[in-house]
Amino acid sequence: MSIVLITGVILSLVSAAYFWGVPLIDKRTSVSSFTVAEQFVKDLDGRVVALANAGSGTFSLDVPQGSVIAVSEGASGPNNNSILLRYESGQPLALNATTVYLGGGSFKDVGSEVGAFGQAKPGVITLSSAGFAGSYLNTVRLRYRELDTDTAPGKGYKIALAAGKATGTGVVRVGFSKTETLAGAAANGGDLVKTTLTVDVS
Repeated sequence: MSIVLITGVILSLVSAAYFWGVPLIDKRTSVSSFTVAEQFVKDLDGRVVALANAGSGTFSLDVPQGSVIAVSEGASGPNNNSILLRYESGQPLALNATTVYLGGGSFKDVGSEVGAFGQAKPGVITLSSAGFAGSYLNTVRLRYRELDTDTAPGKGYKIALAAGKATGTGVVRVGFSKTETLAGAAANGGDLVKTTLTVDVS
C-alpha cells in the first residue's frame, strides 16, 4: 500500500513540475532567442549606416538563428528596402498579429515613409509574430526610409538596398555600390542623395 502511495505522490510531483516548468523554460528560451535576434538586427543596422556614410567597403555578419531575407528597394509590398530575420519560438512575442516598434527613430514618426533628417534614424526596426505549425514565426524587420531636411533648399537622403542572393541562413554580406544625386526626387521636392548597398545572404 505504501509503495502505491509513494508512486502516486512521485507521479503527482513530476506532473506538477512538467506542467509549471515546461512553459517557464519555453518562455525563457523565447526571450533569449528574441534578445539574440534584436541584437543581431541592431548590429546589422549600425554597420549598414556606417558603410553608407563611409562611401566604400564591405562587411559580413553571421546569422545567429533562423533565416535572413533581403528585399530590394524597388520591390513591391510593405517589406521593400528591408532586411528580415525570421525565426521560430515556442511563445508569441507580439500578440494578435500586431507590429511592435523596436527602435530606429521616434515613436511618433515610426510609421512614416519619410523621417526628419538630423532627428530620425534611416532604419526602422519592428517585430511581428504569427502562429506557425504549433509554434510562432517571428519576423524582425529592418527597413530603410528617406530622411528629408526641413530647411530650404530641401534635400533628402536614402539608403537603398539591392538584393543579390536574397535568402539564407549563414552569412549576410553588405557592400557599397554607389552614391548618386537625383534632382528633385526627394519627398520635399529637393534633390535626393541615394546610397545603394548590395546585400547577399548565404
